[in-house]
Amino acid sequence: MRFTGRMLAVSVVVSGGLIFACGSSGDDSTFGNGSQTGDEAGTNTQQPGPGPLIGDDASTDPTGTCKPKTCADLGANCGPIGDGCGNVVQCGACSGADETCGGGGTPSVCGKPPCTKLTCADLGANCGAAGDGCGGVIPSCGTCDATKGEICGGGGASKCGLGGGGGDAGDDGGVVCTPKTCTDVGANCGPVSDGCGGLINCGTCDATKGETCGGAGVPSVCGKACKPLTACPAGLNCGPIADGCGGIISCGGACAGADTCGGGGTANVCGTNTTCTGLCPQQTTCAGGGTTSISGTVTSPNGVLPIYGATVYVPNAPVKPFTTGVTCEQCGAATAGVALVTTTTGPDGKFLLPNVPVSSTAPGKTNEIPVVIQLGRWRKQFTVVTSACTNTPVDALKTRLPKNKTEGDIPLTAISTGNVDGLECVFRKIGIEDSEFTNPSGNGRIRLYQDNGAVITKSSGLCSGSGESCSNYGGSCGNRCSGNGTSCKSAGSTCATTCSMSGTTCTAPGTTCGNRCSSNGTSCTTFGASCDSGKGTCGSPGRCTTTDNRCSNIGGTCDGAGTCVAELRCSSNGNRCNASQAPGASCDSGNGTCGVDACVAGGTCTSAGTCNQQAGTPAANTLYNDPNELAKYDMTLFECVGGRQDKSVTQQQNVREYANKGGRVYATHFSYVWLYNTGAAPWNSTASWGADQASWPAATATLDTSFGKGQAFAQWLNIVGGLLSPLPAGAPPWTPAPQITINEARHDVDSPITSPAQRWLYTTTASSPNVSSVQHYTFNTDWTKPADQQCGRVLFSDFHVTTGSNTNNVVFPAECDNNPLTTQEKVLAFMLFDLASCVSTGAPPTTCKAKTCAEQGVECGQAGDGCGNVITCPDCTGGMTCGGGGMPSKCGSPACTKKTCAAGQCGKMGDGCGGTLDCGTCNTGTCGGGGTPNKCGAGACTPGVCPTPAAGSVCGPVADGCGGLITPACACPAGLQCINGKCGTPSCTPRTCAQAGANCGQVADGCGDILNCGTCLSPQTCGGGGLANVCGGGVN
Repeated sequence: MRFTGRMLAVSVVVSGGLIFACGSSGDDSTFGNGSQTGDEAGTNTQQPGPGPLIGDDASTDPTGTCKPKTCADLGANCGPIGDGCGNVVQCGACSGADETCGGGGTPSVCGKPPCTKLTCADLGANCGAAGDGCGGVIPSCGTCDATKGEICGGGGASKCGLGGGGGDAGDDGGVVCTPKTCTDVGANCGPVSDGCGGLINCGTCDATKGETCGGAGVPSVCGKACKPLTACPAGLNCGPIADGCGGIISCGGACAGADTCGGGGTANVCGTNTTCTGLCPQQTTCAGGGTTSISGTVTSPNGVLPIYGATVYVPNAPVKPFTTGVTCEQCGAATAGVALVTTTTGPDGKFLLPNVPVSSTAPGKTNEIPVVIQLGRWRKQFTVVTSACTNTPVDALKTRLPKNKTEGDIPLTAISTGNVDGLECVFRKIGIEDSEFTNPSGNGRIRLYQDNGAVITKSSGLCSGSGESCSNYGGSCGNRCSGNGTSCKSAGSTCATTCSMSGTTCTAPGTTCGNRCSSNGTSCTTFGASCDSGKGTCGSPGRCTTTDNRCSNIGGTCDGAGTCVAELRCSSNGNRCNASQAPGASCDSGNGTCGVDACVAGGTCTSAGTCNQQAGTPAANTLYNDPNELAKYDMTLFECVGGRQDKSVTQQQNVREYANKGGRVYATHFSYVWLYNTGAAPWNSTASWGADQASWPAATATLDTSFGKGQAFAQWLNIVGGLLSPLPAGAPPWTPAPQITINEARHDVDSPITSPAQRWLYTTTASSPNVSSVQHYTFNTDWTKPADQQCGRVLFSDFHVTTGSNTNNVVFPAECDNNPLTTQEKVLAFMLFDLASCVSTGAPPTTCKAKTCAEQGVECGQAGDGCGNVITCPDCTGGMTCGGGGMPSKCGSPACTKKTCAAGQCGKMGDGCGGTLDCGTCNTGTCGGGGTPNKCGAGACTPGVCPTPAAGSVCGPVADGCGGLITPACACPAGLQCINGKCGTPSCTPRTCAQAGANCGQVADGCGDILNCGTCLSPQTCGGGGLANVCGGGVN
């Protein structure tokens, strides 16, 4: 049809014009240092922006550390930015209509895309309503002349005509305009003309992605006006920077050695400030490559489980509080610009931190050296007193993670509780105190939301008028008599006077119901009146304590040895209580209490009010329905609820955006509803989903050790217990592969998973249940972005952590046991700590740089190169030995006083310190000629010879007694050295590995030999973290 062709032609022409109008001018990017072009990064804009949001130079504070930039410093008001020191700062979200981060052309500043609205003329329209291409409406482009038979669309799309331009003939021969669809006109947002005078709405754009209608320059098509930076500008090599459109990119991971991000004064560049301030002046150089160090083991809050991958460092600046709420934090940010020296723990939780400042009580110095242990948002701070050139072991109480918020930082964690799991119990078993488990309204660090699992407090009802309990939330509590509290019908009416316990009517308020005559015990009516023909008085009913028979003489004796006590009745059913029961005693199987059946005035019938629900643990949907509620938390855990409960696309998007911002998400079994279907896209593409394939009471799961953390996980389980067989000695791959038994395993995920998602546990056809499945896997988010732009993590586990339980509406901690951790609880404990840890940027791991003898200050003997290899340094000469002078790895000899020539001596001789002495020649005679060595005399001299080599024998240059030296020099026996002219053992005390600040590889012992300081547990390697002879690295 000609109508379609003309409409498409108009669309193409107008689109081309709009691309230019929206600012695609080809100007250079507002980012970069002159090397970036508009095609590479930046924002489509007509005016140049303020330049790259990476700061100019990273200033340093008085301690010599990097001073971070703020949002105000960089002129940013939205999205994340890098502070120039390796950290991410959140500058807020855009709230204005159609505003997006960078949308107005200025990086990291909220603004509206410069979309130029179309006119009727632009569209070639002369009738009907139309879309303006930017999400708005043109109310009317004119009307057609009906007197001439014109219709809108009769002359072409949105043109008046009689139908010759594209109309179709109707059944009666008239012309009918066929409306266009959004697909026909290539639109996906806002209102557009249907070509027949009407409008069609083509949808809305995803504001969370920074999209607006016409934002990229194409009318009625969603797009971003902001073009993000895609590569780090040349010259930057550490920390994150803003991409200008609400995201981040990483310029590299942690800096090597002593360098920190921005530490040299240039933002996002690794360096070291040459000004030694703060604790730096208290670092000392130890002779022969020794060091001042601390060592210890980082453990879980209860001191039981070793913590792998924790950072241990000495800060050289105040440690700042964490930013509240979900935050993008990548590896290296924790210590950037703050740490003076740093190291990480191995799978056994052990650490060795060398080059620690030496404690000093001198004025202006620090005696208590601060130390920080950090894993994600777990953090513990303490102090130690160190001694120069020695190792100081740190007390285990200091190196365990905090049990409560007063001891340190604990990640703020939300748990959506399910009735067949109890993840909160694992937190409790690793040592978190019960006081830290609260409702969201409390201040605990672990906060519960109820799906169908455990609660902190149960919901309850309270009548607004009477204050009594109720359960029909929102309903009426009925009416109550103001005097006796009994139920009544008509509000405002007068209630009958009744007995408080039996409920029967009575006439004398304040008296006791069921009166008895004192003379014969028969029933009587009026309290105090005469009865039994004047023989007795009508009084309160009583029971005899010995026989339970009726009596009326309250306080008197009855039935011989008994006492008459007031008769009591049960509040729940009006039945009398036994005489042995006291007032307030329980009756009617605990449903009531015993009391006097008193006559009470009924009063007035009044409303008991409405049944109001009292706050208990809130529902889980109050967490994931609200992005702001999710954003409060560092981690969010979804327990298994016993069945599939699919979530809406909006709920899935809320959780996904939370993770993309840096949140951590854990889901177990049926909580796959956050991952498996198209509504969860793109998370559904991380694995091969096949929900509900099988359930197994038990399964043998194999650990994936093809990657660094998988090896650490295997080593860790080998230490804490849980593997079916101990790991073989040596490095991975291990044969047989490490395995564990898991209970209540499920089959919802098939192999393979999608790289770079990581498999941790899986079943195979070779082991029970003889089916291939994935039991445990993780991936980083935003899944759609490269590794250097990711800062969240998701963990899925296809087995129940706590088995055989039903926790529905159980009040915490009743659902938890106090038994030792099971294997799968240990697995969860490891994964919870890993989930909390920083997210890797994908930067290459630090490699070990081998050190020479000179770089280590080693002059002699053998030494290690810091990476696990042995190197040989030069030998000592001139009678000196390695370390012999008391300085490790330095050539020297013990202190020695040289001999001098005595009167009458002649010729050459040893000086007693390994050198020679010349006492001159004889004026008459010959040296030694008189028979006395080195004395002038007449006659011939017979030269002496070297003594038999032995301990203590002379050695080196020795006089022959005749004025010369014995040639060759006198030697020592094997195993002894010539020290100051005597054969003996060097006076050198070998140092230990701890004194050398080493926990792996070979180091010089200071006396010419080497020490073997052990091997590292995989995946760590010797020197792999950048510290010589210290285990580290091994994980990308």
